[in-house]
Amino acid sequence: MQFSEIFSPESLNKLMQCEPALQKVLNRAAHTGLVNFGVITGHRSEEEQNRLYRNGKSKVQWPKSKHNSKPSKAADLAVWLPQKGEYSWEEPHYAFLAGIVMACAAELQIPIRWGGNWDQDLEVITDQDFDDLGHFELKT
Repeated sequence: MQFSEIFSPESLNKLMQCEPALQKVLNRAAHTGLVNFGVITGHRSEEEQNRLYRNGKSKVQWPKSKHNSKPSKAADLAVWLPQKGEYSWEEPHYAFLAGIVMACAAELQIPIRWGGNWDQDLEVITDQDFDDLGHFELKT
């Protein structure tokens, strides 16, 4: 299957804003068939990044986020619940998605980091002061 057969046009547009290595990981994760997800954000403009910083949704201002490069070194994802016709913002869904994405990245030997385990110590969510559960970034 091609990207366009897995992702909605909106998600595909945002996915195409990302580095090819990140696209490869997310494509692999989508093709597992284990979880439906959308790409909520790829690249962020200066205005958007600084707005998210002011609102406490990001810890960094422009141009320090991995979302600010072109192509973007980060993507924000959300689990799609087809039975409800909406995205989930619930922690268990993010954790399930993260396991799949991280496993696909390991399989492809593409180092990434998840915003639910910034320090990568395998103690997820509980040992950090800022969770960004939908965030996945290339470790570069």
